Amino acid sequence: MKKIKICHVVSGLVGGGVEEMLYNYCSNIDMNKFDMHILYQHNASKKNYEQFKKLNFTLKEIPYKVKHPIKNFTTTYKYLKENKFDIIHCHMTLMNFIPLICAKILKIKVRICHSHNYDGRKKNFIVKFGEYILKKVCISCSTDLFACGEKAGEYLYGKKKYTIIHNAINIEKYEFDEIKRKEIRNKLNINDNEIVLGNIGRLTEQKNQKFLLEILNMLKGENKYKLIIIGDGKLKNELNKKAIEYEINNDIIFTGIISNAQDYYNSFDVFLLPSLWEGLPVTSIEAQANGLNCLFSNNLDNSLIIDSKKTKTLKLDVGDWLDEIKKIDENYQRKINLKIFNEKKYNIKVEAKKLEEFYTRKVL
Repeated sequence: MKKIKICHVVSGLVGGGVEEMLYNYCSNIDMNKFDMHILYQHNASKKNYEQFKKLNFTLKEIPYKVKHPIKNFTTTYKYLKENKFDIIHCHMTLMNFIPLICAKILKIKVRICHSHNYDGRKKNFIVKFGEYILKKVCISCSTDLFACGEKAGEYLYGKKKYTIIHNAINIEKYEFDEIKRKEIRNKLNINDNEIVLGNIGRLTEQKNQKFLLEILNMLKGENKYKLIIIGDGKLKNELNKKAIEYEINNDIIFTGIISNAQDYYNSFDVFLLPSLWEGLPVTSIEAQANGLNCLFSNNLDNSLIIDSKKTKTLKLDVGDWLDEIKKIDENYQRKINLKIFNEKKYNIKVEAKKLEEFYTRKVL
């Protein structure tokens, strides 16, 4: 049988949630049915590049759209034309308009616009109008509209009908492991009686790790809290300077990008996501699968709450977050209810088959 040819278009392969979501789905479908390609910008992280190579993806780096918009368009158009794809699946939210225009001109049969983000920031009229135009272009050039959650869907599509593709994960991979907890905490010289606040994400304005430093600064007098931040980004140096200024640098561990981030959930006691704007981050699901107590910004999609007993969304007020952190019992149980994950459609073994069936049904 002829393989279905699909091109995924992402902003980059830099260890972000979109790449993780795409890998989770494609590693749980029958790849023998598909000839998968990825168009990406920026230098790819070694981890992501090797992951997709092992799944037999063809990977193609294209010029960065901000610095080289015309070259980005022409390179995308040329690649799509040469490879004659059955499906294009675009994962860049507003910026999907570039590959979608190319795909519509080339009459690619299935053109998927996938919204992975929500941006509720205040904007001036010019920015709002620009976004309005790009949203209209994305919708008009697509045959199918996807979103990671309700906020991301409403942001890009308004009242148009769309399909939610849940940021599902391999739940067993994230189950709590006491042995790994002890190994990692020993490696990092963290005592059993110390409470570890954890965060995973790019070091950017959006992810708002500055807020976590403010929290730790308020807790430093208690001498029992540590903060682990996993990820890299353009604010790395600024965050390091701020930690020194607050005199909390000895209580913070910046790991950078690591290959076994999933193991570090075991070392955390509380998982924190104070994002200023975002859709539905994969890390929010991973942390809950580890049985962690979680505090999330109320800027995130409410549908990410799986266990309401352990997970709360809060406004970005340091005092509120401090109160919740201090309420958490250090010895709480890390068991999860697998049935709830299945009901809320976050089990990748179930959800991946649905996407595989969708691809097949749309082409054959």
